[in-house]
Amino acid sequence: MKMVVTIVSYVLALPYLIFGLNYFLNFMEQPVMEGDAATFMSILVSSGFLAVEKAMEVILAALLFVGIKRPLVAVLLMPLSVGIVLTELLVLSSPPVGILLVVLNAVLLYVYRDKYMAMVK
Repeated sequence: MKMVVTIVSYVLALPYLIFGLNYFLNFMEQPVMEGDAATFMSILVSSGFLAVEKAMEVILAALLFVGIKRPLVAVLLMPLSVGIVLTELLVLSSPPVGILLVVLNAVLLYVYRDKYMAMVK
């Protein structure tokens, strides 16, 4: 079971790390956006919100890779994962690749569910 959790953690962390670092280092070409998607992304970039989000993605992905505080990282990544899915579905009209992130994150949350019971009591 520990091996499965490690693999799920790595698979979940990899896209966050790659796309988070890409925001700062620009090593992959960005897709051209038009219309509402371009407006939405320009607002996120100009407000600084996207930079904060990408920094969080990189930090949390690194923590997942190292294995530090995985239950906490899983909780902190879930809002980011849901935000990615909603952005893909509602704004970008692209195939929801973020659903994979939500599913992997849900697996981690399920595995660590005993750690969260104190919060709901």
